[in-house]
Amino acid sequence: PKPKVFTGTELKEAIKNQKVINEAKIYQKNSKVYKDVVGRLHDREDAIFRASKLDQNNPTFKDKLELFRKQNLDEFSQKFGKQTIGVHGRELPKFFENNKE
Repeated sequence: PKPKVFTGTELKEAIKNQKVINEAKIYQKNSKVYKDVVGRLHDREDAIFRASKLDQNNPTFKDKLELFRKQNLDEFSQKFGKQTIGVHGRELPKFFENNKE
């Protein structure tokens, strides 16, 4: 039988070409299954969207925030509302009481 290659250089080239061919075959197998980062992210978002559509009682962030504000309105009014208490803890005098005319 005749050898396929006659020199060391040809042998190196043949081995290199065979490696390239093998890598291409592996890539072709995996390219059908492989998804990049963006593709996986889109799949995850689609799954979350489908799951949220199944549960119609799923409130959005704005709905949750509005509900929280309604529940704590009195507490917020007391803490952050207009207060007429001075620095020393006493009530501030009203302007109309101090009118000297």
